[in-house]
Amino acid sequence: GDQSLASIPRIILSMSVSDLLNSFFVHFLGPWMVPKEKMGFDEYYYLPESLSDGGTDGTCAAQAFLVNSTQITSVLTNATLAFAYWLSVCRGENDRELKKWKWQTFLIIFPWILGLAVASAAIAFGSFGFGGIWFCDSFVDENEYGTESEIESDSETDDSPAWRPVLIASILVVTNFMIIFLMLSLIKFVYTVEKRNDTYR
Repeated sequence: GDQSLASIPRIILSMSVSDLLNSFFVHFLGPWMVPKEKMGFDEYYYLPESLSDGGTDGTCAAQAFLVNSTQITSVLTNATLAFAYWLSVCRGENDRELKKWKWQTFLIIFPWILGLAVASAAIAFGSFGFGGIWFCDSFVDENEYGTESEIESDSETDDSPAWRPVLIASILVVTNFMIIFLMLSLIKFVYTVEKRNDTYR
């Protein structure tokens, strides 16, 4: 028989990998990857400047890439996990069917492809910088941080396309609505089945 990992545990594993990568590079390494001059320590934060001694534009770009790719992947994988449960419970799809290439591509590979694509686009457009918390991010208005003179100077040359934050927000909104719809559909299905079973007892 097929001894490989079942489909739903595979999705959970994929989601866990994206969450662990995000936690390590964003929340554990955090300000160590942010260039000191981008951090705005004096005006905004009370972190010791030594936390950012090793940060460069390269590490900032890498962190921004990882922030977006892993966050989008994690959110989308949550949605595909809900969809996999919905297929199993409401549509009666067995694990053998869900292990087919078409489902594995959508349920596991697609979230990574979209996350990597959006993060790559941000880096390609040079849209990354200090995100205003303790790490670098993409789709940020970096002119918001720094000294007053830097803000005024940078704001004159800011040409960040407006579609990028809209894209991220759209992905999050659509995904969350999808998860809510699938969960409500599951609840309704289980309730209907239980009610029918009670009728025949």
